[in-house]
Amino acid sequence: MNNKIILSSVSTLVLLLFLPSYKAETNDRLLEVETSSSPSHCSYLTQYTMDTNYQFVRTINLLYKDSKGTMWIGSEFEGLCKYDGQVYTYYSIKDKKGNQSILDIQEDAKGSILVQTRLGICRLREGVFVPVLPAEKTDSSTPWISAKEDLCFKTGIKGEIYRWNGSVLTHHYLPSFNSPNEEKKHIAYPNQVYSTLKDQQGNLWLGTMAAGVLQYQDKSLIQIASKGLAHTVNSLFKDSKDRLWIANNEGVFFIREPEHISCFKKRTQI
Repeated sequence: MNNKIILSSVSTLVLLLFLPSYKAETNDRLLEVETSSSPSHCSYLTQYTMDTNYQFVRTINLLYKDSKGTMWIGSEFEGLCKYDGQVYTYYSIKDKKGNQSILDIQEDAKGSILVQTRLGICRLREGVFVPVLPAEKTDSSTPWISAKEDLCFKTGIKGEIYRWNGSVLTHHYLPSFNSPNEEKKHIAYPNQVYSTLKDQQGNLWLGTMAAGVLQYQDKSLIQIASKGLAHTVNSLFKDSKDRLWIANNEGVFFIREPEHISCFKKRTQI
């Protein structure tokens, strides 16, 4: 289940799709996650305080509700917060540069919480976050199978993702895809991944910088694209009617089926 966004109305959907305020202003900038096998570049999250009061005052990148009902709050400048309904627990990133940005939060089939920072991915084990390093790397010509239980995280700028199967983290390079938007032809890597979604059926969706949306199906990736979709896809969401909602720098789109794409912009009422 995708618990990153909780809906009560369509207006709430639009608000939360654009929740990461810094993303709406990316203007097609390159968003690169630093990766390294060196322990000095691992992502360490350390608990630093507990409080009955909420302390974050700056940009919130994402919200995630896990299977136990715990709410996780990822910020851009203040690290990570866990709220169990009574107490807020705060975690900071051990980084010499002071980077406290949380990029993604997901829960795997075993109930483990994985958090992605700009330094990599870490997993919560027995109350402590420990780094998870890629065990292997594949090139764009290597076929791969995404199981229903797998998690995917964006990384790098060259059309790359991390895939977590519950025990091993693999670094994948995606096939090349062209942008259908002539204004984006200058972009070297239009398939750079900006957002990921694993829906309730286990289907994987990837939002790209300028190649639209990629759907993983039958061991391959299918491109869903139009000129309007070929802008930085910041967020993806599947609603209860199995419609795919897409938020990019041009507006909000939803797809009932691949050939039916609707777009809502500022002047269009939903």
